Parts: sequence; structure tokens; C-alpha cells
Amino acid sequence: MHLRGNKELLDNYQSVYKVLQLKAEKFVKAKDMNELMAMKLHYISSVVKKCGRWRDALEGKGGEEGFLK
Repeated sequence: MHLRGNKELLDNYQSVYKVLQLKAEKFVKAKDMNELMAMKLHYISSVVKKCGRWRDALEGKGGEEGFLK
């Protein structure tokens, strides 16, 4: 739902995905591993990537609205 109001995130979804994945890796590789934050960031990055791919018509139909349904 947040992606609806922030189209600029989807305009650069590949970069946003990479940054979120790097942050998730940092949480896993840290001395005191934070699995919860790593999983949350991984989940959010996956949703951003999937929604961006739908918008670019690489997967599914209907753009981001089709993905959200």
C-alpha cells in the first residue's frame, strides 16, 4: 500500500531492492545477529522487486494495481 503513494520507489525498484538486500545481509553478518530485522528487510525488498517487475510488465498483468489485488 505504501508503494501506491510513493511511485519514485518503483521507478528505481532495482536500486531500492539492492540496498534493502545489503542491509539485510549486514544484520545477518553482524556480531550479534538480528534475524528479525534481516527477515523483515528481505521480505520488504522482495515485495518491492515483485511489484516493480509487475509494473514493468515482466510478470503478471495490470501493473502495480494488479499486483496489489
